[in-house]
Amino acid sequence: MKLIAAVLVALAAVSLTGCVDYPPDGTRSPSAGATVVPGGNATADCAASRPVPGPAAVTPADLAVGPLLYPGLAEGFAPGQSGEQGEIRFYKIGVELPADASATVSIGSAARDFAGIVIETGPDAGYSSVTYTSCSSAIQTGLVFWVGGFSLVGRETACVPLDVQIRGEASARHVILSIGAGKCD
Repeated sequence: MKLIAAVLVALAAVSLTGCVDYPPDGTRSPSAGATVVPGGNATADCAASRPVPGPAAVTPADLAVGPLLYPGLAEGFAPGQSGEQGEIRFYKIGVELPADASATVSIGSAARDFAGIVIETGPDAGYSSVTYTSCSSAIQTGLVFWVGGFSLVGRETACVPLDVQIRGEASARHVILSIGAGKCD
């Protein structure tokens, strides 16, 4: 009996030391001292999108790159518009597209070490590139959006170059997004 109890205690100790607490979205938090760098490519498809409530209307305050739209970001994010998780600052904004559209947004090479594109099911630091693909017009009317935004690792502000490749266009469009940095040139 004592032997069985000792074995059970030993098994419990081994299993507890091997436990890792993962967030509900399945991403892993970095271990202490680990460097967090955004990276990789992701796809946000029709199934992950949500309908934009109300009528579609682009305003001068919106950052529009072809059919891709970041509502209210023509002048970028204002300072202090972030949430924090350790060394990562998160700037929330949904990206919108009309039916039958696809666009790939990539962080420019100058910012890939510290800036990321965040999607609902991805890592906190985000990805270097995300392809958004809306639903077909047979099942979607109006605009759809995806939950997400941008991240900065180890800094509070930045001018982040974005390359936006719209499906059907020969070359990418280039814009610079101010994330709490004021005017970017």
